[in-house]
Amino acid sequence: IAGVGRHVTPAGGVHVEGGDMDRRFVYGAQVAVFLVSVPGFAAQRTFVASTGNDGQPCSLTLPCRSFQAAITAVDAGGEVIALDSAGYGPFTVGKSVSVIAPPGVYAGITPGAGQDGIYIYSPVVVKLSGLTVNGLGSLVGIRVGGGAEVVIERCTIERHQVGISISGSGRTTLHDTAIRWNTSDGIGAGARFAAENLRVEYNGGYGIRMEGGASGRLADSSVTGNTLGGIGVLLFSDLTVTNSNIDLNRGPGILVAAAEKFGLPIVCLINTPGA
Repeated sequence: IAGVGRHVTPAGGVHVEGGDMDRRFVYGAQVAVFLVSVPGFAAQRTFVASTGNDGQPCSLTLPCRSFQAAITAVDAGGEVIALDSAGYGPFTVGKSVSVIAPPGVYAGITPGAGQDGIYIYSPVVVKLSGLTVNGLGSLVGIRVGGGAEVVIERCTIERHQVGISISGSGRTTLHDTAIRWNTSDGIGAGARFAAENLRVEYNGGYGIRMEGGASGRLADSSVTGNTLGGIGVLLFSDLTVTNSNIDLNRGPGILVAAAEKFGLPIVCLINTPGA
């Protein structure tokens, strides 16, 4: 091309002189680095809605219909958010995630016979907020295992065989949650848990049953109307109850029992009437 010269620069690029292209540099190595460093699409948040479709990308403008699809689409450590009131189906969790229904949004999860509502099976960090897990002959409302660290807040768990089952080496924390009308225990704990502002009511077994080395802390809560008793503390377990009401259960307020070879559980009551 007339009036245009070119030569290789010491940096390995091409220096083009003349016309409008004078003093421009194109460095092949720099271009390659740029292309490699461009990140893929990061789904830090995904969304579900009553009008959503699981074939969509679960974005704010194109939400999914089920929690399971939105959990699959979100990055580990991300958030799944319900945009409006609907039923969003049972789900399993194998990565860190928060599943959130904001105040004023009803997010229902209704497992069928022989199913769990929510199953957390890995050593992950999970937050469940504002969910209603309402069973139809289901096994467990929320099953926590696998060493997971779980926070359950503003949730309602009702009409399962067991409301919440906690096992493994992790820890479950509950806030402002109701667990009621389950045919067996409200909470079956074989691991660590801490709870405050909890309402455990009218379950067919114990409100809270602890065994197998469970360790629990219960504060500012109510455990009432349960058939076998308020709280059963068994087999190497320990429990501290503070500023709570354990009353009107058909069985003992707190039953402390263990076979002789296992040793006695430990229970500490602080300002807790009815126990």
